[in-house]
Amino acid sequence: MKRTFLYFLAFVATVTLTNCNSTTSKTETQKATESEQTEVTAEAVDVAEGTFSVEASCAMCKTRIEEAAMAIDGVEFAEFNLDSKELTVKYDAELTNADEILKAVADAGHDNEKYKADDKTYNALPGCCKYRK
Repeated sequence: MKRTFLYFLAFVATVTLTNCNSTTSKTETQKATESEQTEVTAEAVDVAEGTFSVEASCAMCKTRIEEAAMAIDGVEFAEFNLDSKELTVKYDAELTNADEILKAVADAGHDNEKYKADDKTYNALPGCCKYRK
């Protein structure tokens, strides 16, 4: 009888400890998930998006424009549509702004709605990239 009682007591102790550990794990997992959700929400608030007119004429221009925009700290996405001549960017508004991005694009040789590329930079572009008349 004592032996049965000891086995029963050991069984109850094991079940109790297992349940305590799984409850703790769930709580820690829930906390981690809530923390991640808070971080994602905080990041989403700071992201700005803009679409800007930029002069260009070929696929090399597209690459140059996107690379110039992406080189700015805080720019998360940059895509230039050659047909519409529009640059779409997504960026962290705490790290940069539209003016900085458009200035970088102009510095790469491409006129845009706010800044004009200087003549020296524009003239250094390959012939297929020249868009001024």
